[in-house]
Amino acid sequence: MNIKLSFIASSVLLAVSTPSLANSNNEASIFDEVVVSGTRSEQSVKNIPSTVSKVTAEQMEKNLATDVKQALKYEPGVTVNGRGRFGMQDFTIRGMSGNRVKMLIDGVEQPISYNPGADVMRKNSNTIEVDTLTAIEINKGPSSSLYGSDALGGTVFLRTKNPEDMLDAGDDSHVGVTSGYSSADEQYKLGFEVANRTGDLESMLIYTYRNGHETDTYYKDSNEIGNARKAANPFDIASHNVLAKIFYQINGANRVGFTAEYYTRSADGRILSSDGKTVPMRPPMPPIMYSNNRADDHDHRLRLGLEHEWLAEIAAFDSLEWKLNWTESESKHNSYDKTNYYGNRNRYRDGTDDTIQLDIQMKKELELANNRHEITYGVSGTNNTFDITYTDYNLDKGTSKPGPEEVPKSKSEKRAVFVQDQMFMLD
Repeated sequence: MNIKLSFIASSVLLAVSTPSLANSNNEASIFDEVVVSGTRSEQSVKNIPSTVSKVTAEQMEKNLATDVKQALKYEPGVTVNGRGRFGMQDFTIRGMSGNRVKMLIDGVEQPISYNPGADVMRKNSNTIEVDTLTAIEINKGPSSSLYGSDALGGTVFLRTKNPEDMLDAGDDSHVGVTSGYSSADEQYKLGFEVANRTGDLESMLIYTYRNGHETDTYYKDSNEIGNARKAANPFDIASHNVLAKIFYQINGANRVGFTAEYYTRSADGRILSSDGKTVPMRPPMPPIMYSNNRADDHDHRLRLGLEHEWLAEIAAFDSLEWKLNWTESESKHNSYDKTNYYGNRNRYRDGTDDTIQLDIQMKKELELANNRHEITYGVSGTNNTFDITYTDYNLDKGTSKPGPEEVPKSKSEKRAVFVQDQMFMLD
């Protein structure tokens, strides 16, 4: 049994951890570093283009990363956009951003970000906990042939931990506890992880809780409001994340697995930078004046996945892997303010993405004279439903009415077929 305690204080760049209480004399095993985003299959880093890079969990821990933005801050050509009330927004890879850069978690597509305007709602892919990640892979070039047209600017592939990542050779159990503090946003973290191997059954559970505030700026003690405000708006931000996985080795050729993950984030604060804001109207009407601006937001993501790997070694393929995943992502935003026209009001926006994704991938290796071919082929498909509710509440009168629809409801279907031949010449 392996027990690990880790305490991290990122504000002063101090890390203190107790060593494992067991297996302290085990020799370290060194394996070739592999990535999967560049070719849809595991490949050694030395066999892939330099446009594909990888940030490991060890590097994230060493850099005391508290979110994806900090995890990638040393990655050339990659920028993580967004912060504050709405959290992480998207990625910029070599100048391309937005929906031209695809983000996947364990191969599962994440909902497309959108901003309907009026600064009352932004639905972003901000529900990510770095403590659950074993690696972040970035493909800095076009990868549409492998992941679809929305990967024109590149791909960010996040891989979550599996039980074998926490279970050393000879270890059947693992328990870990982590805590940390960051003075930049007065955030503290508490989490634990457990993993077990019983015969052919492997399981794990990771939980992380974070609680913090807005990120301090140079003008953090400023009391100004409106456009003159230089300090960040005061916010209380908290998140919970639970990741559970179970894998069962049916026999030497078949392995099945189940994944469940739930992430929730809440942000509650005052938008002092909007207090005193005025919007001119056509004379003789007086301008609209805003005050008492505050926000109460809630985001969550739920993922359930089933997978099966078959080492068939038949003429059509050596191995077959299929994954079926369902993801629900919801953002609820309450934007409160007071104006001389509308009085006290709340503009409530509730957007939900539901996605079912099926991936079937096969691999075949062929030896031809002095050449070796690793052929990867398969099909994938997603069905997505997007629903959004707009409601404007008049808090003085206790009434409500539908708000203006900035983004329509929609349904979409995507189907794809892919074939890749990776050739090794004179290998």
